Amino acid sequence: MTTYAAFHSSTTDPRAKFYRPVPNPNYIPGSTDPTKAQYVSSYELQKGKTQGNTPEFTLKGDLTYTWKNIDLSFGGEFYDSVFVNVLNTEEIPSWWNFNTGITLRGPKGSKLENLSAALLVQNVFDTVIWRANGYTGSFNGSVTPDYGRNIVLTINAKF
Repeated sequence: MTTYAAFHSSTTDPRAKFYRPVPNPNYIPGSTDPTKAQYVSSYELQKGKTQGNTPEFTLKGDLTYTWKNIDLSFGGEFYDSVFVNVLNTEEIPSWWNFNTGITLRGPKGSKLENLSAALLVQNVFDTVIWRANGYTGSFNGSVTPDYGRNIVLTINAKF
């Protein structure tokens, strides 16, 4: 296994192309004097690369329709693909997610006025959504699958 720092100066490691030495005019090979060392600078966020875990485009929208004591809702969200690492080598695909719900409220002026029931369905089409958890370095990241379809029933009562 190659350590993170070892490949900076290795010409055989493909990751070395993202790093280049910054010349030190006083460089002496093998010197332990830091003023005479050959410094290495990383170019992880090169032109054309994006920040890890950051989608370039997101979209979210909701529609709500109310009729008498009933609320209907439908919404969706889109997340563009993201890279899990800053070198843009590990990509999570873009995804869509849709949610829908209905809420029934007791009629005003009746004994049921203080009651309501709501049914929410999250991830209506039960798609697998991969989310980036973060990354621990330049070359590796971690992802986790999001929940599948969830159905939530909520009953509210005001006293």
